[in-house]
Amino acid sequence: MSAPQINNSRPSRPRRRASAPTQRARSATITMRTAASPRPRPSPSRPKIPSSSSDFSKAIDEIFNTFSRPLANPTFLVTIVLTLGIFLTHDFYSKEGVLFDWLSNYDNSFTTWVGQNAFKFAGLIIFIPAVIDIPKKNQVMLACLAFLWVMFVPESTVLEYAIQALALHTYFRVKTDNARFVVVLIVVVSYFLGFLSLGGNK
Repeated sequence: MSAPQINNSRPSRPRRRASAPTQRARSATITMRTAASPRPRPSPSRPKIPSSSSDFSKAIDEIFNTFSRPLANPTFLVTIVLTLGIFLTHDFYSKEGVLFDWLSNYDNSFTTWVGQNAFKFAGLIIFIPAVIDIPKKNQVMLACLAFLWVMFVPESTVLEYAIQALALHTYFRVKTDNARFVVVLIVVVSYFLGFLSLGGNK
C-alpha cells in the first residue's frame, strides 16, 4: 500500500475587503475628477470708466505724455514739419499755393479730384503723421481706415481733420483703458461743442 500524501500547501487567506471609509474616499476622488470642469476663460477687458479723480488725472497725464514721445521719431518729425509747411503756405479755400500751382500744370484724374476736393486732400495729408507714429502692427489697417474715412465721409474743415487725426494717434498710443475712455470722451464733447461734425465742410 502507498503512503498517504501529505498536503503541505497553506490554506489561502481570504482577501481583505477595503474598509468603508477607504471606498468612500476613492469614490469621492473619482467623482471629483469626472466632475471637474475646465477653467473659465477670462472675458476680454473693456474700457473702464475712471472711478476717481486720481484715475482721471493719471489718464490725462498719460495722454499728455503721448505728445512728447513722438519727438524721438525722426520720420514723424519730418512729416509734421512738411505738413505744417503745406498748411502755412497754402490756402485750401481759394486753392492757392505752390502745390496747387504745380498740380495745375497737369490734367489727369488725380489733379481733377484735388481741384474738386481740396479739403479731402488736406485731410489725407493731415492723417499721414498720425498713421506713421502709431504702432507698426496697426499702421496698415489704420491707414486704410483713415483713407476710407476721408474719402467717404463728407469733407470737414482743416481743424476738424486735425482733431480727428490727433484723436486717432492718441487712442492707439496710450496703453490704459482709462486713457482711451478719456480720448473718446474728448471726441464726443468736441462733437457736441461743434468742433467736429459729419455734415460737411461749412
